[in-house]
Amino acid sequence: MGDESEITIDCSFTKEISVLFRCRCNNKVYDNLIKLKNHEKTKSHIAWQCEKELRELRISLKRCQEQNERLEQANIKVKKEYHRQKRINIELIELQEQHELQRQQ
Repeated sequence: MGDESEITIDCSFTKEISVLFRCRCNNKVYDNLIKLKNHEKTKSHIAWQCEKELRELRISLKRCQEQNERLEQANIKVKKEYHRQKRINIELIELQEQHELQRQQ
């Protein structure tokens, strides 16, 4: 039984305990677990389950795409900083070389 079904046990103040076998696709209560399981094999339930899974996958895909976009932006910032540092290092090396040449003269 997946997320689409639920079993509810009602323990109210009476001496009776009732068990409800409910499917979330149609909110229908079934007399027993066998009937609920049989319902879960029907085309309508399977179609509902597939649609539910597809919705969940779309949501998950959107979250992944948003995370990828954030990572790409962070990657761009890191690359810019890397190139900035590289330019600074090159400038420092050039300045050191110029200084060394001036000392030698």
